[in-house]
Amino acid sequence: MDKDYRNAQFIYDEQKPTVIVGCYMTEDKELIIPEGVTEIGYKAFYKFKNLMRIQLPSTLISIGGFAFAECDNLQQITIQACKGIGFGAFTDCSSLKKITIPEGCESIEDCAFSGCSSLHEVTIPRSCKSIGQSAFPRCSSLQQITIPESCQSIGKGAFAMCYSLQQVIISEGCESIGEMAFFDCAKLESVNISEGCESIGKQAFFNCEKLESVTIPESCKSIGEEAFRFCRLRTVSIPGSCKSIGWRAFADCEFLKSVDIHEGCESIENSAFNGCKRLESVTIPKSCTRIGYCAFNGCRLKFVILPKDVHLDGSPFDKGVSIGASAFKSGCLLILAFVGLAIVAFFFLYPFIKA
Repeated sequence: MDKDYRNAQFIYDEQKPTVIVGCYMTEDKELIIPEGVTEIGYKAFYKFKNLMRIQLPSTLISIGGFAFAECDNLQQITIQACKGIGFGAFTDCSSLKKITIPEGCESIEDCAFSGCSSLHEVTIPRSCKSIGQSAFPRCSSLQQITIPESCQSIGKGAFAMCYSLQQVIISEGCESIGEMAFFDCAKLESVNISEGCESIGKQAFFNCEKLESVTIPESCKSIGEEAFRFCRLRTVSIPGSCKSIGWRAFADCEFLKSVDIHEGCESIENSAFNGCKRLESVTIPKSCTRIGYCAFNGCRLKFVILPKDVHLDGSPFDKGVSIGASAFKSGCLLILAFVGLAIVAFFFLYPFIKA
């Protein structure tokens, strides 16, 4: 079934007359989708090179996969209503500058806005429950993003390589930050992760080379491998709820000076703080039962505070902390161990430097 509207001829699904599956374009640069349409179908406007502006109706329920993908000149789109934005719906719309996703939209699917290099402003509604994998990667003009309370998860690589992104606010309610979620966001300076977040995924903030401050909430249970590697963090506070600090989680954070690991943390994995050249002090809580291989290798520690029942006569230790080979190798000047009220200074660190 075909219907004429202005200068465009829309193609409707024969079985579902409210679904647009295509369009025969003229030279018109603007389209207004008529009221009554409930769905923009798969690749309906794929690679429409002339299209610059489009207005969607208030009756719209969903935007299908790749519906407007690779519309190189699309600069403006008005979405009045929508419950879901499909896979790759606006992928590589390189001229799109601004998008307001309306209230009522519950999901932004994988790759929805991938490669929208001119996109500098995005409004994510309070109704959104999930942001899919690679939803906004390579949006190199995007400067700020707020994740609403309703959003329960941020998918893998969701904002990876957003090179202009400077500020991220993750509201209370988000339970997980996926792997590589903010990977290589080179200008990201601050991240506020609110209570409710339970996991920070592998390489979530990897190589965010300007990231100086991050708030890790009390609800966080795990920090993944290389989560903050190559960041510019100055201080880090690990809450007691975080049972494990992953492999190389804070490795090569060359400006990191102090680490406060709260009671409750049980494991510091291999190379967790490896190469933190300016790290001067760290407190290991009584709850910690494992310090992995090269955990603090290459640090310039002046002192380390260990639990009072720590054993320094080998590894693993009976009823104590298991300390891996080279855990404190290179530059550790003094270790303090509390035994009751006494402080014992250890100047010869053979158990720590033995490879």
